[in-house]
Amino acid sequence: MLFYVGALTKSWDDFTTAVTQYKEAVSDPAIQKQGGVDTNFLNLMNARRMYMDEPRRQTILAEKAATIVRGVGAVQGVRIVEIKLPAPSIGAQAQVGVAVTPDAQKQRQRIAPDRAPDVWLSISVPNSGDNAMNQAKEVMTRIAGNTGMSVRLAHQGWRDDQAARVFQLEGFIHD
Repeated sequence: MLFYVGALTKSWDDFTTAVTQYKEAVSDPAIQKQGGVDTNFLNLMNARRMYMDEPRRQTILAEKAATIVRGVGAVQGVRIVEIKLPAPSIGAQAQVGVAVTPDAQKQRQRIAPDRAPDVWLSISVPNSGDNAMNQAKEVMTRIAGNTGMSVRLAHQGWRDDQAARVFQLEGFIHD
């Protein structure tokens, strides 16, 4: 314990000594006569480094889209017609009450009615003969389980197309 306290005290003393020496060097009249110390270039380089270290939005979207496509593609019989990520902004419309949240055991909060979707997804599934709402809930449950996102049936979100049924879904990413 004593060794730890001694090491900590020595490190603090070294730091304060370095700070004091820097302040003395910067306030030296010879340096002040030459224009002083300009840290603008260092600040600019630091800002550029921080910008380059930030994750790029287009990379994140591509990776998320690939994850969603893999998850939806794993559901048997589901064909992706169209995917938009980020989702286009939609007006304030009354939403259909069918929403599925993955991992119910984790107690995720329900989707707020005013939350804008992160993903807009149009899928085609073979018509099962069951009513559209039951089929949508079954497909949405599998999609939610495979992708980890909550899924909601969009306003007027299905139509029958010969032997297939097309659903428009809104996805909500929980990361």
